[in-house]
Amino acid sequence: MMKRLFFFALAAVLLVACEKNTDQEAPTITWPANPGFSQFEMGTGNDATVSLNAPAKIEAITLTLGIGDFVLLANPKISIGANKSSGNKLPVFDIVDDAGVASFLSGLSIAAGSGLRGKTMTVIDLEAILNALLEGQNVPNNTNFSIDIKLTDQAGKSVSKVAKFHYTVPPTISWSDNDSFAVVDLNNYSPSKTGPSKVRINAPGKVAGLTVTLEYGAAAELAKYVTNRTTGSVMVIDIINDPKAEEAFKFPSAKVVSGKTELALDFAFIYNLIPDLSASTNVFTVKVVDANGKACSEQLKFKK
Repeated sequence: MMKRLFFFALAAVLLVACEKNTDQEAPTITWPANPGFSQFEMGTGNDATVSLNAPAKIEAITLTLGIGDFVLLANPKISIGANKSSGNKLPVFDIVDDAGVASFLSGLSIAAGSGLRGKTMTVIDLEAILNALLEGQNVPNNTNFSIDIKLTDQAGKSVSKVAKFHYTVPPTISWSDNDSFAVVDLNNYSPSKTGPSKVRINAPGKVAGLTVTLEYGAAAELAKYVTNRTTGSVMVIDIINDPKAEEAFKFPSAKVVSGKTELALDFAFIYNLIPDLSASTNVFTVKVVDANGKACSEQLKFKK
């Protein structure tokens, strides 16, 4: 009786050990920079590289591309006809067995092709794939994409993860009556006859930071004018965080600027200073940063 109990106990131990070993051998898909696979904002410089691990060795990897109105852009990259998009069917990138997909991904420095079969791990930069497919396309603001990743190992086990992406159009800066941002010759103007002065900010991702920096080399009179009107006597006009500068330059208040998607800055003050300026080229760098960390900057140049 004791002998039989011993064998039953031993079998139970071996079964538990086998189950643990099975768990350890299961394939995994991880996103080190985004462990929870939460929605990822494109174009921020963050890492969209996923890691695929298969201790029992890689057999197959597929990416099902949920790229909305742009699905047909994937078809020319796919050699396997059944994986092409048609009707409501999403395109599928077979990374191991599709020569066309392998060629496309290799051009992005992403390992692909039959050489992956039998390997135990690989990495894929998902945003690089989306950027390459969407290059040159006019992607609307607030567009969503998804990539369904499936990894199968040579033991027949599979794991899937869905990576979700969101695209917000980056901020832009324009200069009314001076689309090319050409140098403005102040000698052609006066305090009563002003030239281009209004700069328009467009930030679909909402303004989080907005600064105007007077670059070094400007007229001493203008530099003094700016530093006398900023906290800390600096050449940077921080429109959101420096209330002193906000009042002095007649720019919009922090309440008006922060979180907005559109606004305007008026540089009319530069024309009022024309009589006081010595010969110089004065450069203002306008920089806007949205809530996603996307930034845009342009330079306004005024010559005296």
